[in-house]
Amino acid sequence: MDKLQCWGFFDKTYNLGEIHVTASVFKHLAVTRARTEEHPHPVFAGPMFLHGNSDFSTYTFFFQHLASKLQECSSQPVTVSDQEKAVCKAMDYTFPSAAHLTCTRHMRGNAEDYLRDSIGVYEADRSRVIDTIFGKNGLAEADESVLFVCRLQLVREACQKFAPAFERHFDECIVPVLHANLTASETPGLQLPPQSWTNNNCESVNHVLKQAIDWKAQPLIDLVNTLHEVVKAQYRELERCLFGVGEFQLCPEFRHFIMSVTTWSQSSYNKRQRHFSRFLRTIKPTKAKVRASSGCTRRVLAPVSGGKKPGQTKQLKRPL
Repeated sequence: MDKLQCWGFFDKTYNLGEIHVTASVFKHLAVTRARTEEHPHPVFAGPMFLHGNSDFSTYTFFFQHLASKLQECSSQPVTVSDQEKAVCKAMDYTFPSAAHLTCTRHMRGNAEDYLRDSIGVYEADRSRVIDTIFGKNGLAEADESVLFVCRLQLVREACQKFAPAFERHFDECIVPVLHANLTASETPGLQLPPQSWTNNNCESVNHVLKQAIDWKAQPLIDLVNTLHEVVKAQYRELERCLFGVGEFQLCPEFRHFIMSVTTWSQSSYNKRQRHFSRFLRTIKPTKAKVRASSGCTRRVLAPVSGGKKPGQTKQLKRPL
């Protein structure tokens, strides 16, 4: 993973078996898809949590285990989820200084349901209100605080005109979450996508898992074996790119790991596994350095010059 950004996307998958599976995913920054330019880094399945209950204590147990494995990360992780309260509460408790982002696609669906089912707004008026919040030039797409305030005013005007009964729900349930997304997106060193935040990466992996079980619930042992096979298949494809075969290709920072097909085929199993392990342990180098405060509550970009003026030479200390 990127040394500055440790991303985690989380979502609960239903109907895989008698218990729930909360899957985490991440983007593998060491490789790209050879034939895709829009989303070049492939999405990999991360740790999966099999659980019966879906409450705060249960999810806290899972996230605290992950936190213990992320102690060597140079910064707090960036977490992305939908609006499931137990998940969000457990994330905030376990990673108090992390940037937490909420999926705007789920927020949009919930807002549409509320306008249609709870207060009965007509479709045309409902579309106007939703567009001011989640449209191309909507509040959810604001990338800085002044623009956020400007578009917030437009949303309030639309609510007053087309859905007055929606104002309270908007102020209490939508504005705080969108403002939290904006605050998280302003984290120093955070690389933003061109669109608003969604949990589509998890949705994609959920679809893969359901395909793997052929859309039929499996007994626990069979389900565990199936999930394991899905993960192993991804890493087999990752290993294939080390000798230039398959749908992945190494990023420039990792090209020194590539071998010829002949060299790979003539290497022993232990040598191949050691080479693959070194590749997995290597952290992608970053251009910018980030320094955290003593309490790890704020992160700022470190000066490239080390705090010196350009061209300034080191001065020797004179003896007292």
